[in-house]
Amino acid sequence: MIKCPNCNIDISESSRSCPNCGFDKISSYLLHLERENQSKIVDYTSFHNSNPIVYDSKNTPKCPTCQSTNLKKISGTKRLLSTGLFGLASSNIGKTFECRSCGYKW
Repeated sequence: MIKCPNCNIDISESSRSCPNCGFDKISSYLLHLERENQSKIVDYTSFHNSNPIVYDSKNTPKCPTCQSTNLKKISGTKRLLSTGLFGLASSNIGKTFECRSCGYKW
């Protein structure tokens, strides 16, 4: 025998509902399981900080000519290839960055 949660009378375990108030114990049990499963679901978004990362602007490289931060790193392969093709006349010798806004290389 179990107790009806609505009217607190004894219900046989074989009956589906309470004869006094009509409480459906099977659907109640399924609802209880659903609530229990929902409580076990982990919200992984709560572990992540939703605030964007703000970088210190003092450490961001800027073009010395136009102060733009829209830069491109000149790869070692491109510098080597340019030096091989143009020799000492290459504009990429000793340069590391190129500004995408004004084209200045340094």
